[in-house]
Amino acid sequence: MKRKTMICALLAACLMLTGCDAGKIIDNASGLAKSLFSHEEKEYDSVPERWRNEHVSDYTAAKQAMDALLSSADDGDKEAFAKNFTAGLRESSGFDKLIDDFFASYPGGMSDAERNDGPVSGGGSYRDGNSRKGGSTSSELILNGRWFRITLSFCCENTAEPENVGVESFMIMNLEAMAVHQDNYSRDCLYYDDIHLMCDIRSSDEVNARLINGSAFLWTDTDPPKLTENEMRKLLTEYRDLYAPEVREKIGKANAEQKFFNKTGYDYYYELAPENGEPRYAHICANSPYGSIIDAYLCTADDQFYDEPLCPFIKPTE
Repeated sequence: MKRKTMICALLAACLMLTGCDAGKIIDNASGLAKSLFSHEEKEYDSVPERWRNEHVSDYTAAKQAMDALLSSADDGDKEAFAKNFTAGLRESSGFDKLIDDFFASYPGGMSDAERNDGPVSGGGSYRDGNSRKGGSTSSELILNGRWFRITLSFCCENTAEPENVGVESFMIMNLEAMAVHQDNYSRDCLYYDDIHLMCDIRSSDEVNARLINGSAFLWTDTDPPKLTENEMRKLLTEYRDLYAPEVREKIGKANAEQKFFNKTGYDYYYELAPENGEPRYAHICANSPYGSIIDAYLCTADDQFYDEPLCPFIKPTE
């Protein structure tokens, strides 16, 4: 009903403007209808330009930035790629070298790969009549059988300094590089606040790494035979300490271990016998280096099963 009313009003306006000239009525009505009922998306040469002219959500901004950066990287277009960063970064010393180093390492083909985009951690502030909004996110993808993680941070609104709307950091790492960086972070509390652009690709000959529960770990192959899931369950039913001689004899040293600076427990990962061709791991957390077990769970490359703890004294997470 509303649409019919609008059309009638449209025709009445055209009659008032053109008299009884039928041709002019049709032409004017057509033009007005297009302006009312059609919307053509504007073209922008970068995401900062779009964000300065259009209001976008955190999720939309993250996808737009990721798409624009990967597309221009695949095209080898350094100029288009650089335009997506904030003016402050583009004008900083050494940024051109960061661009060159990124393109020298970038493997290509990522814009066409299927991404698994993670949640966006967004936030905003309002002060003295000015607003600022931005966020950060990460994405994972498989390219030619290799795992990659992409991290991104951005500012999509800044009314006080509109020139600093844009991408603030963009990093790509493969599994091996991610494992090295994750190890450095866990031990030395190293953050990446000062790294605004990086593409770190390392070979499997250089770094031995595994993907467990969606995270990358430095990996050491060990000699003891791999236990099955049931064998590990039985072992952890009988013993509650990793330092017990019987436990060390059967599972030996962990394939991967990690101690986060801000966590109490020590995390150990043991490779189990695969199931249906899928790698399986036991994640055991102890209260001290190879000490008493706090908890233990079954893991795959992408998941950890909290509802099926490997230790009988742990209550399943509901």
